[in-house]
Amino acid sequence: MTKGLQYFEKNNIRIITSLRCGHRTLKNAKNNLGNDFFVNIPVNVEFFESHTLFPYDGETYFIIRDPMEHLISALTFTMGMWYGDSINSNGLFHQLPNEKKLNHCIDEIYFSKYNFHWVAYRYQTIYKEVIKLDLKKYKYDFIILKNLTDFLKNKFEIYEIDNKDEYNSPHYTKSQILDLLKNNKFENFDRLVEMCFVEKYYYLLLKEKKFSEKFCHDYIMS
Repeated sequence: MTKGLQYFEKNNIRIITSLRCGHRTLKNAKNNLGNDFFVNIPVNVEFFESHTLFPYDGETYFIIRDPMEHLISALTFTMGMWYGDSINSNGLFHQLPNEKKLNHCIDEIYFSKYNFHWVAYRYQTIYKEVIKLDLKKYKYDFIILKNLTDFLKNKFEIYEIDNKDEYNSPHYTKSQILDLLKNNKFENFDRLVEMCFVEKYYYLLLKEKKFSEKFCHDYIMS
């Protein structure tokens, strides 16, 4: 769950998000002097052991995104990243048929050894951490990714963010990825979809702020 997690802090306000879930928007936010608006703290497993989700004295906001939408975004980005890296290094990836390119990216995300743009069980873990809390003791909320821009305007008076693509890679559209998925069979994609169904369950509970032990997926399914 901690792989790819990102913390952004400002004036005792903390925003927790992940790669492909608004992290670049937050990272590129600047103040009037052109400096980073937020302090960005990438989180790894070792750091997370001593800096858990709670306790936290200030306000915490989790940026969340529909898991399937997040997965397609991760695949689209990964295809472009691998393509560009292959061309720049005179590699072989860019010469493969699109079906093999996508299968490679699916496997990379599924096995999660180095690619953390989509991580299974993230929302399930957040949910189970939150329900352990005395919910009245901490200030936190969940922001849907599509509402991030309005949230930054209303909370921090951030109205413009230079969010240009920083990666030198060709443009793969989500429609292209969806067409490839529709017309080809990818074994590990089916497994990722199964993970998305579980994640969607917890995503909706977080979105609707329904916290109760009886909603735990593993409890209901046992």
